[in-house]
Amino acid sequence: EALSAARTQAAEAWPEGRDYPAPLPPKVDMVVGGGAVLGRSHSLARAAAALLDGLQPVGVCRLALDWDNLVTSLGALAELNPDAVLSVLEQDGVLVLGTLIAPVGQARYGREALRVQVSGPGDQASDVKVAAGEIVRIPLGPGARARATIHPARGLDVGAGKGQGLEVEVEGGPLGVVIDTRGRPLPEIANLSDRRGLLRRWLQALEV
Repeated sequence: EALSAARTQAAEAWPEGRDYPAPLPPKVDMVVGGGAVLGRSHSLARAAAALLDGLQPVGVCRLALDWDNLVTSLGALAELNPDAVLSVLEQDGVLVLGTLIAPVGQARYGREALRVQVSGPGDQASDVKVAAGEIVRIPLGPGARARATIHPARGLDVGAGKGQGLEVEVEGGPLGVVIDTRGRPLPEIANLSDRRGLLRRWLQALEV
């Protein structure tokens, strides 16, 4: 709830003409969670779930945690030397959990939403079809990089336009490649019993 409120407040400062309407954030390369609750979480799955549900990042981006509490200092440095900040983030200044693929839009629950093909190092390769309303992980180790080809269903957008495919480089981590086809914005689940079951299943899908 705190992350969601912060996202809504921050939306007022986002430049006009962003790719997706409020309350969704603009496309970014990396989402970094900080503070004791996230940065020092004993469960990477729960920390990732908080970032996904609270911020609802879109498209393709890396998820990371501020493991050593550097973000505050980096924020002060960013205006003076943005290249130095980027260097710290790229050189293990944060714990990269993996890469998120999260399309904007809604597909009918259970229907195929995405097909993702990942060509990893060596002969490692994955070809996954993900139904709408699911969270799926593809293993890709920390520091490993791979090429991902993403084929969204009609009406879903991963950054190239509705229904348009995209080929990108993805970075691995403890969670690998996380595919979130629950839709953006996240759908409302009115039935309490259904909501409990889905939340439990989504969290289990993220657990390492």
